[in-house]
Order: sequence, then structure tokens, then C-alpha cells
Amino acid sequence: MAKKLFVQLQTPVIEMPVTAIDASGKKARIIVGFKRHTLTEVEKIFTSLKDESITTDFEQLVKSDILYLKEITLEVQDVDTGTNSLLIIKDTREAKSSDDWNTPEECLAVLLDMYFDSAPWKKKILQTYETVLMNVEKDKELEAKN
Repeated sequence: MAKKLFVQLQTPVIEMPVTAIDASGKKARIIVGFKRHTLTEVEKIFTSLKDESITTDFEQLVKSDILYLKEITLEVQDVDTGTNSLLIIKDTREAKSSDDWNTPEECLAVLLDMYFDSAPWKKKILQTYETVLMNVEKDKELEAKN
């Protein structure tokens, strides 16, 4: 049986809450399961991003490092009747097929495209990913330096 050791606070996945706020002040929250990188991997990521088109490559990197989403609430509008309902996805790894996707992987891809096409969500997901890469809270790091 193959085993791999991880120090505490350096497991392969880190779950982070992401809260987005729109211009009206309305809030929504999801949980994002990000791949966690070692310091060596982070250095390679930053080196590769310096050499290339940073915006597009960074967004693709973030999408590829999101392993799953949890606690998703989608608003569904029936085009024929105009009625609205909610679709709740507890965890994309267990998502049932729908008209928009057949597999959990397709569900994650569809949702990531939707979230990255939303200004409030995209900004917050990218900010959270930066925190994940450094694996420290920015505010806590500043407090420690003062």
C-alpha cells in the first residue's frame, strides 16, 4: 500500500469560503476546493506567469486548480413561464446530470465558466486563490510584521 506524508496545513486540498457582493450589496457564499501547492510549485508558477501573458494564463491556472465547488445555489428561470426556482448543488463531485451537464466534471466546468463570467465572483475567486497560493492570510502576515 503506497502512502504519502503531509505536514499539517499542507494537505493536497484547501477548502476556502468565497463571499461575493454585488453593487447593490447583496451577498452570496460558496466553498471552493483548491489544489494546494508546495512552495517549490508556487515558485515555478510565478516564474512561468512572468514569462507569459499573465491574465489569461492566470485565469486558466486558477480554473485548473479548482477541484470542486460546494454549497452552490443557482437561480433557474423557466423561459416559457417566466417562473423562477432554485437549484442547489451541495458538492459538484456528486452533481446529478441535468440539461446543462452530464457528469460532475462537466458540472464543475459549466459552473466555473458562469462564475468567471460574473464580475463579483471572478474578483473574489482570484483574490482567494492568491491567498491559497501563499498559504497564509494576508492580514495575519501584516500583523506579524508590525
